[in-house]
Amino acid sequence: LAEGENVSGVLSLPLHVTVSREYDTIIICRNEDVRHSSGLKSRGRNVFEGETIDVFSCQVKIPCRITVPDADMNFRFEFVESDEIDFSLGNAVFFDYNKIVPPMYIRNVREGDRIQPFGMEGTKKLSDIFIDKKIPKGTREHIPLVADEKSVLWIPQIALSQRVKITDMTEKVVKAE
Repeated sequence: LAEGENVSGVLSLPLHVTVSREYDTIIICRNEDVRHSSGLKSRGRNVFEGETIDVFSCQVKIPCRITVPDADMNFRFEFVESDEIDFSLGNAVFFDYNKIVPPMYIRNVREGDRIQPFGMEGTKKLSDIFIDKKIPKGTREHIPLVADEKSVLWIPQIALSQRVKITDMTEKVVKAE
């Protein structure tokens, strides 16, 4: 498993021991305490083998604060004035509110999800983005996404959608962090 060409895999050993590989990380644990390299705890014994996990979704009503316990993340959404936009803030992104197709949600990944990454013409599958960023399979379903009725708008710390880009024509700005 460690020396093979596959970047992910799992071995089930006697005494309920599981050995898994997630890119450059080897994890050895008991099945009832499976942890991924991200630190998220799995909800089932076979999360690496594509088992269904719990779905989460929470509607965003601006302004608000939302906690996603599964990902150990807190979100804050608020309206800001154009002169308050600071793209150098590491944990904050800014949306053109009028380009959002309500309602907006924080949710986990769904089959077929796509995003138009900032600066791209077309869309890209989230699964391809996760592979490019070497995000382990076992943690992808736990990553909170910000989405509206049309598509994914933001994958925190990974990608922002070109569709909600701030322009000179932007009238109403949402700050998300």
